[in-house]
Amino acid sequence: MNDPKACGSQKPAPAVYMILSNTPDEMNDPTLSPGRRQLQKWLGRRMRIVLTDGRILIGVFSCTDQHVNIVLTKCREYLVQGGQGRALRTVMVQGKHIVNICLDTTQL
Repeated sequence: MNDPKACGSQKPAPAVYMILSNTPDEMNDPTLSPGRRQLQKWLGRRMRIVLTDGRILIGVFSCTDQHVNIVLTKCREYLVQGGQGRALRTVMVQGKHIVNICLDTTQL
């Protein structure tokens, strides 16, 4: 009874592209799009995210999804630029609340 024709027309499952790491063998994967290669380069890098309410999150980029939800580890939250930060550890930021994303190069 596992015949797809017996159950009516079923859509094929969407392709799932997983970037597991930024190791050299995965960095040279010819099947990845330029955008996915860029995301792969950002894995493990410190990232600064500005939210719609003005908060700034700085943490290590761990993953994202098709909705631009982003997971940061070792994250700190800042209410004003250069102010005292608050440790949040691991956070998931909803893409709808993101105003700006950039790699962070400042010293904390």
